[in-house]
Amino acid sequence: MIKNTILIAAFSFFSFYGFSQSSQLSDGGGVLMLIDLEDDEREQLERGSYSGKPHVLGDSITSLLDKVEYTYVYYTETEGAYSAKEKNFDKPIIYSSLNKVIRHYDKMLRKDKIEEDKARQELFEILNNGIALKNYQTQVFEEQLKSTKNKAELARLFRQVTFQN
Repeated sequence: MIKNTILIAAFSFFSFYGFSQSSQLSDGGGVLMLIDLEDDEREQLERGSYSGKPHVLGDSITSLLDKVEYTYVYYTETEGAYSAKEKNFDKPIIYSSLNKVIRHYDKMLRKDKIEEDKARQELFEILNNGIALKNYQTQVFEEQLKSTKNKAELARLFRQVTFQN
């Protein structure tokens, strides 16, 4: 009985984690498999929010920036005589890469290297994909983000992600 339970648990572990990601992400696209986060205790903690001024691309982008903060930032209480809130990140590589891409688009807009409508459309897609990535296995994608230094390439990676439910 115990032997069968261990065998089933091992099979489940390897089938879920061993085959949960596509290794076909070398071109920046690919399929990311969904993970179940219902039991994640961090969901009960205080979440982050975008506290900056409205984005130059409008309210839709500002709203998505708020969703990114809410999705990836959470606060925990510190222990000790003077309790404080410690800022923590879910998937910090994705979060920091999204921030790099946002700054990249802001800089391109200031230098008139991209039209406002095109920037709004691309950033909208990038932020939506970034928000959706929270619920997916992303180790392979995060490795690609880590190895990419070019911000335009980071934006391309976020735009080429495809999801499969």
